[in-house]
Amino acid sequence: MKRNFIVVIFILIIMVIVNPGNLMAGCITVGDDLKLNICAEYQGATYQTPLIFSPDDAGFYWKLDIAAFGQIQSGDNCIRVGNDLAFKISCADYHDVACAFVLNHAAYPNDSSGLYWKMDTSTFSTSYSEVRLPGGEYEMGDHLGFVDPSHPSDESPIHKVKVNSFYMSTTHTTNKQFLSFLNDSLSKGLIEVCNNIVYGIGGNEVYYYTNQYAFYYSIGFDGKSFSIADFRANHPVVGVMWCGAAAYCNWQSLQNGLQECYNLKTYVCDFTKNGYRLPTEAEWEYAARGGQYAPYYNYPWGNDQNITKANWPDSKDPYEGMSPSTYPWITPVGFYNGQLRLKSEYNWPGSASSYQTSDGANSFGLYDMAGNVWEFVNDWYGNNYYSISPYDNPKGPDSGSVMPDGKPYRGMRGGNWYNGYTTTGVNDGHSRVSNRNPSYYRGPQDPNHPWYHIGFRVARNY
Repeated sequence: MKRNFIVVIFILIIMVIVNPGNLMAGCITVGDDLKLNICAEYQGATYQTPLIFSPDDAGFYWKLDIAAFGQIQSGDNCIRVGNDLAFKISCADYHDVACAFVLNHAAYPNDSSGLYWKMDTSTFSTSYSEVRLPGGEYEMGDHLGFVDPSHPSDESPIHKVKVNSFYMSTTHTTNKQFLSFLNDSLSKGLIEVCNNIVYGIGGNEVYYYTNQYAFYYSIGFDGKSFSIADFRANHPVVGVMWCGAAAYCNWQSLQNGLQECYNLKTYVCDFTKNGYRLPTEAEWEYAARGGQYAPYYNYPWGNDQNITKANWPDSKDPYEGMSPSTYPWITPVGFYNGQLRLKSEYNWPGSASSYQTSDGANSFGLYDMAGNVWEFVNDWYGNNYYSISPYDNPKGPDSGSVMPDGKPYRGMRGGNWYNGYTTTGVNDGHSRVSNRNPSYYRGPQDPNHPWYHIGFRVARNY
C-alpha cells in the first residue's frame, strides 16, 4: 500500500513552484507545488539538473529540508551551499490522510571537482498551500433564521448561485508573506511610507499601518526596510487595508508568472486574468461551507460551538491576554488542526505548557474560515444585493451601501477573535458562514476602530 501511494505521488509529478521567503529552522515549507533547479558553477563550467514535482491535488504540503546544507547563504534568489549538496523532500500529512513520501537526495556529496552548488529559488512562491475547489451551485444565505441587529435582512433572501472551480489558500495571508511583498515593492519604488502608513506610490489609498503607527500591527519600518516587530511572523497579517490586499495579490501573481488581476488606479478586478485576487463573496461562502448542503450548517464544520476549533473571543487559547495592551490575540494560521500544541514549539505569551486543539478545518481542507481574523472579499458590501444577485458567478454590486460615515465599504467574512454575539453561552465572533459584514463595522470606535482583527486570504481562477 505504501509503495502504491509513492507511485501515485510520482505520477502526479509534472511541475512546481516554491519560494524564498520561507527559509526557517532548517526547512523551506512550500505549498502544493514544488520545483527546484539545482546548478553548479566553477570557472565557467556549469551543470544543471531540475527536480520537478507536480501540483498535488491531494492537498499535501511539501517540505524541503535543508538541514544537511553547509555554508548556507540566502539572497539574490539563490540558496548557496558548499561543495557538498544533500537535501530531503517530504510532505506533511493532510487531515486523516497519511503522507509517506520522502526523497533523500544525496547525489552530489563529497564533490572534489570544486563545483560550487547553488539551489535556484527564483521561481519560489510565498508558500501558499492552496486547494482547488470544484465548481458547483448552492443556496446562498442564512438557513437557520439568525437576524443581525446591526444590519438585518442582508442574508436574505436565500438564493441559488453557481460558482466556477477556483483555487483558494488554505490559510490566511501571514505577516511573513506580506513582509516579502512590502520589501520587494519598496525596492522597486512601488510603495512609500508617510507618517508610519504605507501607500501605493503617488496614491492616497492606504495599504498598511505599520508597527510604528500602532503596536497592534506586526510589521515595522526603520526608514530603510520593513521587518517583523514581534513574535507573530506566522500569524495573519492585520492592519492591512483592502487596497493593500489587492496590491499584494498583484505582486503574488507576478512572483508566480501569473497575470495581474487588479488595476491599481481604479482597483477594478479583471476576472478573466489567471492571477491571485480576493475571493468574491459567493466564492467565499461556497468555500466556507465545504460542500455541506444537507443540511446547511452555521459553521464550516457543523453547528457545534466548539471553542477548541476556532479562535473566537474567550476561546481560552494561550494567545489570549489579560488587557488590550497585548492585542491582537490572533493565533498562528492553521493553529486549530486537532493537534496538541506545545509552548516549547510556539513560545506563546500564555503560561500553559500545551493546548489541545480540535480540527476546525472544513471538508475542503480550509482553516480559519471561522474566527481568528475577518477576511476581505472582493465585493463591495451591498445590504440588499441578495434580492438582485445573478445566479452565475455573482461578483457583488458596482458600488457599496453607504455607511453612517457617508462612505461605501468592502465586505468581509469569517468572523474574528475580538468581538461577536453570545448564543448558548458562547461568543462565536460573528463567524457564521452566512454572516455578511461591511468593513465599516469593526468595534465601538467605528468608523475609526483599529484594524487589528481584519486580514485576507487569496484565490485564483482554475
